[in-house]
Amino acid sequence: TLLIDADMRRPSLHKIFSLSNRQGLSTFLSNNDVDLGDLIQPLPIPNLYMLPSGLIPPDPAELVSSEKMRELLEILKPEFQHIIIDSPPLMNVSDPVVLSALADGVIFVVKGADTKRSIIRRAQQELRNVRARIIGVVINNLDLKTEGYDDYYYQRYHSEYAREQTDFGNQ
Repeated sequence: TLLIDADMRRPSLHKIFSLSNRQGLSTFLSNNDVDLGDLIQPLPIPNLYMLPSGLIPPDPAELVSSEKMRELLEILKPEFQHIIIDSPPLMNVSDPVVLSALADGVIFVVKGADTKRSIIRRAQQELRNVRARIIGVVINNLDLKTEGYDDYYYQRYHSEYAREQTDFGNQ
């Protein structure tokens, strides 16, 4: 599996894994004489590698929408079973929309407590406009206690679920 940090505006994956970010995706996309193998870094987790974003370029959207980005993904596909591309937030810049059109699927991450439904709908429409395939949604930063889901709800849900499983087993 390869993680690509394509957030070339505020890269963060290299910090999580304590890796250098001096060279990476931006280096490959802006230079013709760079060996891709020198940019991909192994991670401590077996069979997991990362291509950091590299130094922040003047126009990240231009780089990710380039033919060289398409070529990069074609080069990498036979080498990795899974390629995960991390992008900047969808509503701020065009990079994620461009990248979603190049990907086999999109996992849409929503900041639960702060994101309005109208923004989510608009983001979904942007993805649909480029025929991106949304394969999942992750809602983060959601405190179920403050969002109206209390222990009673969970206790009732689990009781009903357990009863359904018991009923199913008796059929």
